[in-house]
Amino acid sequence: MSRALAIMIVSGSLIAGCGPRAIALPDDPIASAATCGVVAAAKARAAQADIKAPLSMAAQGDILRHALVVGARTPEFAQADASAVIAGMSERAGEVTDSDWQALIEPCDKAFPPPPEPAKLPDDPYVAGLGCDALGRFMRAALASDGRYEAELSRYNKLETALDTRIAPLLAAHGKSGAEAAQAEKRKAMSSIVKLGRPDLLMDACVARYDSDG
Repeated sequence: MSRALAIMIVSGSLIAGCGPRAIALPDDPIASAATCGVVAAAKARAAQADIKAPLSMAAQGDILRHALVVGARTPEFAQADASAVIAGMSERAGEVTDSDWQALIEPCDKAFPPPPEPAKLPDDPYVAGLGCDALGRFMRAALASDGRYEAELSRYNKLETALDTRIAPLLAAHGKSGAEAAQAEKRKAMSSIVKLGRPDLLMDACVARYDSDG
């Protein structure tokens, strides 16, 4: 979640105490996911002693999973749809947090059920390796604008380095060495892997498997 979104959520009715108004979950899947991402952020902030403090990685993972669910609706991960969800979170933050957002917690859990825990990587090293690479890039992009997550970003950068020497042989073994084919294979692996757990937990599993220093 971007720092701008965090600021918008902190400045909403969560702090101001404005009279909440009813709000419904949109029918559009992208708008629905964006709304539920904001609800997840507001819920996490409300649970903190200091609502201005950085959210935990568990909270970030719970927010970002909504974008990943939408992106993984297709066999090849739809980055444009996932990005639209993240953008929609910023756009809808004020509207949602000024509403009775607590009433959306249950509908959001039904629309976007929490993923299984513990997160488990695929047994197939091809899907696991490509999926970890693609998810790592997504997570770095999602957190890059907020300097408060430097430690996690450092772990993810090290993971990318560790995977660099593994990905090319995996692709070559499957006859997918071309740039376009490689990207398509990574998108397929991304769609598979994000269904297996919350993204922060999946990244922990990726670091544990591929980066011995992680």
